[in-house]
Amino acid sequence: MKLIQGKTVINKYREHTVTVDLKDRSYDIQIGEGNISRLPVYLENLVTNRQVAIIAPPPVADLYLDSVSACFGNNWNVQKLIIADGETSKTQDAVSAVYTWLLENHFERGATIIPLGGGVTGDMAGFVAATYLRGINLVHVPTSLLAQVDSSIGGKVGINHPLGKNLIGAFYQPRLVLTDINFLKTLNDDEYYCGLGEVIKYGILSPAGIFEKLENNLNEIKNKNISVLSDIVHDCIQIKAEIVKNDEKEAGIRAFLNLGHTYAHAFETDFKYAGLKHGQAVILGIRCAVAVSRKLKLIPDSDAIRIESLLDEFNIHLPRSKKSDRAELLAIMKRDKKTRAGSINLVLPRKIGEVTVMPVTDESLILESFAAVGL
Repeated sequence: MKLIQGKTVINKYREHTVTVDLKDRSYDIQIGEGNISRLPVYLENLVTNRQVAIIAPPPVADLYLDSVSACFGNNWNVQKLIIADGETSKTQDAVSAVYTWLLENHFERGATIIPLGGGVTGDMAGFVAATYLRGINLVHVPTSLLAQVDSSIGGKVGINHPLGKNLIGAFYQPRLVLTDINFLKTLNDDEYYCGLGEVIKYGILSPAGIFEKLENNLNEIKNKNISVLSDIVHDCIQIKAEIVKNDEKEAGIRAFLNLGHTYAHAFETDFKYAGLKHGQAVILGIRCAVAVSRKLKLIPDSDAIRIESLLDEFNIHLPRSKKSDRAELLAIMKRDKKTRAGSINLVLPRKIGEVTVMPVTDESLILESFAAVGL
């Protein structure tokens, strides 16, 4: 996979620009350190309506909501909304409450929604932007590592259903993504390691050398070294942008990004989104996918061991609040939107730097793979 080259702007924010090339719906991802203060400057060139809704969950709101809104001058109409934290905000009731708030505050079709937060906030607020008045401007400001390298890019927005995760949604591209690496400094370890689950995913599926960077800079990464993180975040964003450019609606190679996710969504659904964050579930899902690859002899043992060793560094386990049932997890996986003709499609690693998508018709392989996470 050939990576697109980002444009580098030499300024105090150490900014890089990666463009997601989708013809007339193309948009830039502005990556920098402290560049959040430039958000109104970027918006000036994108929108004419100065109505802005900044939507954030409590932890992020406490840290950043006032300072981000203060970046805008008096010639902007900025309204702030705090939503519930976590997957509980990704429901039809929560979305309806945001619609009501937008209507009561007279937001028009040219207005802009800015999700300020992690992947959950971007998913939910992005879905609102896609559907309110048949679509208004969306500008992502991701504050978590997971959102910066993955969920804010590519236009996937949506909410959960009681029978499964992200089953209601759309592809709706943003006008801009502003990625300020400095946000990562205030992440707690749980949120930070969630994002590393997605970064490890990129390392396994891409030959760009990310996996080796993770192995070689493990202590710096654990200590949130901003210089090292900035380099890795930029690499991941370039990979995601190139994949979305070539397969926006997930008809081909974009499915590679689902490595670990079919398992992860089943784990999250089974635990009712309590006690297990998405990135943690992805790490567990990758373990299961590697187990299937080993059983099918798709992956060299040496590469499987390297992947498992790296995952071990982050000490992620299923919560002890309940004992999951293998058969029930399998049933949840069969409801996944990636299932085809009754077969579960899994992304499986062939080696570090290469994955494949294949239907797994032998359900015993999936059932046995749960042993990789202690079931």
